Amino acid sequence: KSNDLGDPVAVLDFAYENAAGERIAGVLICGPYRDPDMYRRRAFDWVSKANTLLNIFKIVFLVLPDNANSDHFETLIRRLKIDENKVRIEKLYSSQK
Repeated sequence: KSNDLGDPVAVLDFAYENAAGERIAGVLICGPYRDPDMYRRRAFDWVSKANTLLNIFKIVFLVLPDNANSDHFETLIRRLKIDENKVRIEKLYSSQK
């Protein structure tokens, strides 16, 4: 994917369009960062990107690994008055312990 022209869709890791070409869902994978505190420090960047992408997609998913604290993301979504049904946080948990 190329972002040479500043295409906001290029920041997505995955995107889904229906058969009519409507952009339905976008996915941003946050990180991975070895330092879990990086998720807190970069939460605003990720939430801002997701919010901006709502101008193009009906829903945007922020995918976080198990070492990320989703509370920071959820707090920002509420404070910025973003519809929690449109910017969704999904956590992936490692099967290895």
